[in-house]
Amino acid sequence: MHNIFKSYRIVLLISSILIFAACNRSEKTYFEDGTLKSEIQKSGGHYNGTATWYYSNGIKQHEVNYVNDTLQGASTRWYNNGKMHSMEHFKNNHLHGKSETYDMNGKKLSEQNYHLDTLDGPYIEFYTSGQPKIEGQYKMGNFDGRWIYYEDDGYIIGIGEFDNGSGKQRGWYRNGTLKQEVSYKDNLKNGREILYNADGTIARIVTYQDDEVISTEEINP
Repeated sequence: MHNIFKSYRIVLLISSILIFAACNRSEKTYFEDGTLKSEIQKSGGHYNGTATWYYSNGIKQHEVNYVNDTLQGASTRWYNNGKMHSMEHFKNNHLHGKSETYDMNGKKLSEQNYHLDTLDGPYIEFYTSGQPKIEGQYKMGNFDGRWIYYEDDGYIIGIGEFDNGSGKQRGWYRNGTLKQEVSYKDNLKNGREILYNADGTIARIVTYQDDEVISTEEINP
């Protein structure tokens, strides 16, 4: 009788292990040559844990983390040379927090911040030299505060002053002469954009409505 109960307990233990293994596994796909294409961790019938996709050369292409089928935490992408393409963060399937992009040589191209899929907070783009190209800030998806635009040598060629998506953007020639000025509303060009020649005379006036050109007046081309 003792041996019967012992055998029964062993069977239960093995069954539990098999059930656990069946519920905690990974889904895999393969390229035609048999190399691994993707691997996604599952438990309890849901995506839980790391999900990774690969290039055919075996280098990681994309990696994310799931919690009960929901994207949570870091999401990383790579170029097929192994250099990072981008790093993002998710909260309950939404982009949330810092996001960065890079070129194929590993140079950072941009850095921005999200709040539940909406750009919110500091924003910056870079030249491959590492020099800032654009610096600004978003307020729940809208341009806000001062935006600065640079040449690749650091020379400031434009400044925008915005309040929740509305404001004015100005640009200059290298000699300091005003090159253009345009008004924005709701992140879109609205009203007149005045373009100047290098000698300060008005070259053209373009009228916009929600980024669409309504009219163009050539004055001193």
